[in-house]
Amino acid sequence: MTTRVVGGLDVHRSIIAGSLLKPGGQIEHRRYATNVADLRKLKGWLEENQCEVVGMEATGVYWKRIHRELEKGMQVVVANPQHIKAIKGRKTDKADAEWIARKVADDAISPSFIPAPEVRETRDLARYRQNVVKNQTQIKNQIHKLLSGAGVPLSSTLEDLFGVSGMGILNRLKDGESAWTGLEGLLKGEAQKKAEAIRLALEMPLTEAQRWELAAQLDRLARTQEDLKKANDALESRLPHYAAIRARLVAIPGIAQEGAGLLLAHLGPDLSAFPDADHFAAWIGLCPGNNESGGKKGKAPTRKGNYYLRGLFTQFAHGAIRTKGSWLQHKYRSLMGRMIYQKAIIAIAHKLAIIVFKVVKDGVEYKDRAEEYVPSNDKKRSLRKAIAFIESRGGHVTFPTPNPDKALPKPSALKPEAVDQPEAAPRTSEHQERPRKPSQKPTKASEVSTKKARDLSRTPRRRRRVVTG
Repeated sequence: MTTRVVGGLDVHRSIIAGSLLKPGGQIEHRRYATNVADLRKLKGWLEENQCEVVGMEATGVYWKRIHRELEKGMQVVVANPQHIKAIKGRKTDKADAEWIARKVADDAISPSFIPAPEVRETRDLARYRQNVVKNQTQIKNQIHKLLSGAGVPLSSTLEDLFGVSGMGILNRLKDGESAWTGLEGLLKGEAQKKAEAIRLALEMPLTEAQRWELAAQLDRLARTQEDLKKANDALESRLPHYAAIRARLVAIPGIAQEGAGLLLAHLGPDLSAFPDADHFAAWIGLCPGNNESGGKKGKAPTRKGNYYLRGLFTQFAHGAIRTKGSWLQHKYRSLMGRMIYQKAIIAIAHKLAIIVFKVVKDGVEYKDRAEEYVPSNDKKRSLRKAIAFIESRGGHVTFPTPNPDKALPKPSALKPEAVDQPEAAPRTSEHQERPRKPSQKPTKASEVSTKKARDLSRTPRRRRRVVTG
């Protein structure tokens, strides 16, 4: 039985079902609309009853306006709907609100990470920017598809169809002009070396409908690029006060200025909601799940986490494994020896999440320790090579023992120094080895099957009796 007043809200698009659980087990139910006036009435009702904590599901985007209205007066717990599902067959708005209130009273809800209001606004801008980037990629793919279907394979000759050279050719094609004339003036840089291949790719003329579609797609691309520029400017205007943290993040392999800005736009500078780096990585969705029953462990994919941050850290991992000489690149090469590419990338993304957490929360500088990295499988081999190198230069290697009662490691394992062995006595006639019998080589399965087939081929077949009436 609870000793405090807690509330539960079942949030929908147009209505809110609220329940108050009071000391003594008393329940009070109310229903409100989602307009501003009713939201203020809801807040007044909760404050009038001295509600300390109120919980609700993260239903789409409808919870945001309610959270924004209530967060200044009380503690608001936003929960994953999968964690507080009610019993099937007993689902009503009133019952759901009461169920949430009882879960809050029992502290049985894991609260979701809700950053500060200014961080949430910056995060919305970052997600809008990501949608604009997706639209830009979609338009470019449609232009590639249009040209390939029209018999103009520019994608196979130009490295970047939307660079300076490619855009010059596309503008000529949309205007109905032939790109043959003055082609050398349109090509810049490395594209000039492929002038003949580009000329052959432009042999097929576009129809009137294809030119109209190409012009429309290029106009869409220009507008999208302008929207992307505006989104970048709006996002950068909110990040100057993160300059110190951003500089520390850029020092991490795989993270550039743009990536560090997007990361801070989603997280902000305060990660105190996460007790440690492992919880942070699990929240993003970069940790393996658990699937154990009856003492047997089955396959478990990575957990579902933050969609945007998981994709962001995956991009960081692709950049980190291409950073020459970095510790993360060495770690990736070590992982590739025992797992597939996709798993290795997620493992590197997990490492990056732990590094980012410590850099942001603890304020430490990232130091790459690539020179100290030695794969675990090669430690003994590296030690033997180092000892052999030292002894070849006239040196001598000894291993000190911290405990004199413990014996030194076996010389056969590490070979730190030569061990004097007593000379063996010469063999006499009594010690001569007996002649061994010639060992029979084990017969392979393939040889057995071949021999069996050979024997069967020699066996005469039985003739079928033909009975005639």
